[in-house]
Amino acid sequence: MTPDHPTDQNAVRNLDSPRQLADWAQTLVAHHKRQLASPAPSPRPAGIDDSSSASLHRTWDDLSAGFVSLQHKNLLVDGADPAVLATAFMAALQGGYLLSAIARHTGPLEIAVEMALRQVARSLTDEPPRPHDRSHR
Repeated sequence: MTPDHPTDQNAVRNLDSPRQLADWAQTLVAHHKRQLASPAPSPRPAGIDDSSSASLHRTWDDLSAGFVSLQHKNLLVDGADPAVLATAFMAALQGGYLLSAIARHTGPLEIAVEMALRQVARSLTDEPPRPHDRSHR
């Protein structure tokens, strides 16, 4: 393990179980949580200035508002959390963007979007929304 890679990379390369993957991911989260709690300034990804950060935050807020809109239209299953859906969707998009930039093709972004849309689909109701009855105005 190194400061940049707080986990045993060999553990993820040679997975023995889904639990091992979950443990590896939780170790990354715990490491990042410690970094964010330290008094030193949090590291920012390269190319993310204040303006870019604000734009990303607005997009995240807009996604959350969009999921709230779906919830108000009864298109989300009971218990679906619009903020959680927005966070997961935004994280998938940003990860896809990053990996696509590294790979120099859109394959990773396409995979991330597909995965995010499948996750959202699990939170949608099975029934299409009923049109509002406008005859009683």
